[in-house]
Amino acid sequence: AEKIGFRPDDGWSYPAGTVFIKHFALPVDGNDPTVLRRLETRFIIVPESGEPYGVSYKWREDGSDADLLAAGLDEEIPVVEAGGGSHTATWSYPGPSDCRLCHNGNAGHVLGVKTWQLNGDLTYGRTGRRANQLETLAALGWFDANYRPEHREWFLQAKNIGDSSASLEERVRSYLDSNCAQCHRP
Repeated sequence: AEKIGFRPDDGWSYPAGTVFIKHFALPVDGNDPTVLRRLETRFIIVPESGEPYGVSYKWREDGSDADLLAAGLDEEIPVVEAGGGSHTATWSYPGPSDCRLCHNGNAGHVLGVKTWQLNGDLTYGRTGRRANQLETLAALGWFDANYRPEHREWFLQAKNIGDSSASLEERVRSYLDSNCAQCHRP
């Protein structure tokens, strides 16, 4: 019975108990880009009361498990370059207080899950089906009555910076929205 509070032109609201999960892995072999090192899994949790908060888990080098981080840290990771040689990449893991720098009330706590960023087609790997992400979420019954499918054609749609079929203005505005707007808000 719990639904996402849909808003076509603003951040959505989420029921208590909602958890967002994001995994990070780094390609560590330039000769084989499929070789990834799992680094981190981040969570944003919407609690019963209070503001949403974030936590981060650092994966052990052998990939067997991940450990909750009490504070941020930087890790040097060796990377093999294509054709020989190597370099070190620095991965910065945020601590719980670091998460709030971006995931704060002014930014709506949840970043990237917005109407215009999901108003596009996605090929679902498990089924091979290609469909609009908003339509898929609506068909699954995730949205409240504020989602009106007949209005979808008027919803904003973010554009990839490399999509030359979109205008330069659309691409730049989408880039700024995805990478800058969560901090640069009134």
